Amino acid sequence: MVWEEAQQKGRNIRGYDFSTGRYIQITDSEDYEINPAIGEGIVVWEAHGKSNGDIQGMNLETHHQFRIADEGLSNDTLSAWNTIVVWENLGRVYWIDLKTGRKTRIESLSVKHCPTLYGSTIVWEDYRNKNADIYGYDLGELEEFPISVNALSQKHPDVFGNIVVWEDERNENLDIYCCSLPIQIISTTYVLLMGGLMVLLVIVLIRKEE
Repeated sequence: MVWEEAQQKGRNIRGYDFSTGRYIQITDSEDYEINPAIGEGIVVWEAHGKSNGDIQGMNLETHHQFRIADEGLSNDTLSAWNTIVVWENLGRVYWIDLKTGRKTRIESLSVKHCPTLYGSTIVWEDYRNKNADIYGYDLGELEEFPISVNALSQKHPDVFGNIVVWEDERNENLDIYCCSLPIQIISTTYVLLMGGLMVLLVIVLIRKEE
C-alpha cells in the first residue's frame, strides 16, 4: 500500500509492506512527490521539483529509483502494472513499457480521463459520444474496444483481472455497474503447443492400453 504524506520538508511517498509489517519511506525530498500508484512490483508517482512534473518510479524488490517520463499530468491519473505505466495528459492517454522505454499514445482523438491498468488491459472514461462512456485498450493486440456505451454517463472505471467496474448514471443516480471481459487465448503458438501436448498424451494412453 502506498500514499502521499505531508512532512516537514515537503510531500513524500510512503508505503506499508503487509508481508513484513513495516513502513517504507519511498521518497525523501523537499519537493512535492504526489499521486502514487502501485502495481506488481513497482511504485510510480508524480514529482514536482525544478520542472512542472516528472513521472518517477521505484522497483520494490531492489529499491532502485528511476525517471520514467517528463510529463504534465492531470490529477490522480497514474496507474502501473509490472513494466507498464499509464497516465493522462490533457485528455490523452499514454502508456510506456519500461522494458523498451517506448512511449505510446492511444490514437483515438476523443477526450479521455481516469485511465487505469491491470495486466494487459487499460480502461478509461471516454467522451467521444458527448457524454462519459467506458472504453478499453488491449496492450497485447494494440486494439481499442467499447465496454459500456449509454446515453447517460459512466465514470471512474477500475479493472482487476477481466472484471471492469464503474459509476453509472443510467438510473438517474450513481450506481455501481460491472462487466466481465472475454478471456482471450494467449497466442497461436500457445494453442499449437497445447494441441501438440494433448496429441502426445493421447498416444501415450493408447500405448499403455495395448
